[in-house]
Amino acid sequence: MRSRAREPSRHGTLEGWAAEAGASARTVARLFRQQLGTSFGPWRRQVLLARALTLAAQGKAMHVIAADLGYASASAFTAMVTRSVGAPPGRFFGSRG
Repeated sequence: MRSRAREPSRHGTLEGWAAEAGASARTVARLFRQQLGTSFGPWRRQVLLARALTLAAQGKAMHVIAADLGYASASAFTAMVTRSVGAPPGRFFGSRG
């Protein structure tokens, strides 16, 4: 099975991950806190940012990265990056178009 970290857009919600695991969302949320010391939302953002960095290093354009990560628009991806790191993707990842 492929690593979930390599498929960050596979499930956009805790409920989706829980359904695949055959557990309740409450159980999965508790396991995130116990095992990773964080909740699902911040963990997922970190995974998305890490994957975006990898794709940016490969020379992918920001709109392509946004689509690969499951964002409906490049502006939604830009908002997430800016909220998370305090800089827009072009500045944070380096200029990639």
